[in-house]
Amino acid sequence: LAKVPGTRFVVCAEVLGELTDPAQSAGVHACIANGALSVVAFETTAELATYAAHRRIMGQGEAAALALAEHRGLAIASDEKRVFRREATARLGADRIVTTADMFVACIRAGAISIEGADDALRTLTANRFTLPFASFRDVL
Repeated sequence: LAKVPGTRFVVCAEVLGELTDPAQSAGVHACIANGALSVVAFETTAELATYAAHRRIMGQGEAAALALAEHRGLAIASDEKRVFRREATARLGADRIVTTADMFVACIRAGAISIEGADDALRTLTANRFTLPFASFRDVL
């Protein structure tokens, strides 16, 4: 993540609290420790009020991330569908929603991962029931 030019990646405590897989949690915390990912928190009552409104229709991590993206002009990384996608698109615009595939493409273009490495990760994702509409990142580059 740190090798993608012109980007800064942040995560909020509410999202961290939803990490249930120990390996994923360890990976995220390693990114925090090495500075590739920063932890952010609510700073204003407006952010908290937007979070509270979002919590009525979505989970805490989604609600917090969307509220912070709205108030801080951030893009949001998510593959969520349904309510979250509809709300994020309405509030941020589709151009501020970054998918897993978008993130891999940015990392490949930045030289942070090879196409082969991304394809290895894609096979792991697919084995864990996460699908993308292509067999190789070579197909989208």
